[in-house]
Amino acid sequence: MRKTNVVSNIITPEFNTIIFDLNGTITNSVSTHPKHIAYRNNYIRYRTKKPIHQDIPQSTTKALEAYGLDASEYYNYRNHNLNWSLFHSYSENTFQLFSYLGNVGFNIVLYTDCYLSQINPTLNILGLNSFFSLVVSKENGYKKPSINAYHFIFNELDITPRQSLMIANDWKQDLEPLHNIGGNTIWISNEKYLPDAINIIRKKHFFKLKRKTTIFVH
Repeated sequence: MRKTNVVSNIITPEFNTIIFDLNGTITNSVSTHPKHIAYRNNYIRYRTKKPIHQDIPQSTTKALEAYGLDASEYYNYRNHNLNWSLFHSYSENTFQLFSYLGNVGFNIVLYTDCYLSQINPTLNILGLNSFFSLVVSKENGYKKPSINAYHFIFNELDITPRQSLMIANDWKQDLEPLHNIGGNTIWISNEKYLPDAINIIRKKHFFKLKRKTTIFVH
């Protein structure tokens, strides 16, 4: 059986705003990258003075908890000190996709649990730091899968759920909450299939909308 890498659930073609997840959707997932795992394990060794067991959990949060470390403290340290260029590289194809969405008039939103100290360097490396009408980050206080983050987006951009579409690689955390209130979704298994999601949008949208140029960073 052929594996499905893109699943579209577009309820209405009225959407004028596209919401993106960051890790695993726009760019590769940092947490599972071998260099990040090595960085995380070195952090654990330094803080605990203990060796790393072979059965350490893949999840960074669970790995830290297994060694009695505070995950939020680690993420704050990591996001302010890690060289993000180790994980991301400039993607001309991704840049062109976002240019297309902006040129035809979509509001482009980023919603992620990451801190701005991680987001800004990542977007700068990818050349995408000027495309977003709104960035919703860890600093906003919304933890996925909170529905309140979507209402915040709707209020900021004066839109309804039907006017939004989210592209992400996690159904439970990102897409199901929006789907449950009447929003549109496209699931992709990873960032490699972002062009396929954009092709679906090209076929579905019927409106040429004026793009908002103000960038709100919270």
